[in-house]
Amino acid sequence: GNIGKAQDFKSIIKVAEMSKDKNINWIIIGSGRNEEWVKDQIKEKKLENTIYLLGKYPLDAMPNMYSNADALLISLKKSKILSLTAPGKIQSYLAFGKPILSMMDGEGSRIVMESKAGFAASSGDSKTLLDNALKMKGMQRNELKKMGYNGKKYYEMNFERKFLINKLIKIFSTIKSSQS
Repeated sequence: GNIGKAQDFKSIIKVAEMSKDKNINWIIIGSGRNEEWVKDQIKEKKLENTIYLLGKYPLDAMPNMYSNADALLISLKKSKILSLTAPGKIQSYLAFGKPILSMMDGEGSRIVMESKAGFAASSGDSKTLLDNALKMKGMQRNELKKMGYNGKKYYEMNFERKFLINKLIKIFSTIKSSQS
């Protein structure tokens, strides 16, 4: 992913600080213009055993990375514009079928909650994100698998290409018949 200002790493660092003694690891894959700042914060706040930056990997390595995660994190800073869309990463996470922890406002969090694929916190709400991570950590394996399954089903019903093409065909058919 992207380690930029929009991803609200200030709040992610805060969550990592609060979870130091809770046996939760935050593994970040990707790079970006805030990467050096994040590295400095990890060092300054002594978070080397809590938050790990693995760097950038090719897209075809992501399925292996995702499969080794207990949950997938997505966050965006508080912004009216960012709250209006669902990041593409949400679709990838849903399609992969892993539980999702989100810390964002608007459409992205709505999808996480509506799909029952995970837990959502508002943008910048580090405390709720930590509470959600702890809640997920305490869940049974089958409950986590159910969340992942819910996400995959939601993806298939709302984002899968074949579904969307059929939906467009129906819309165009309706328009065409109403013009006849």
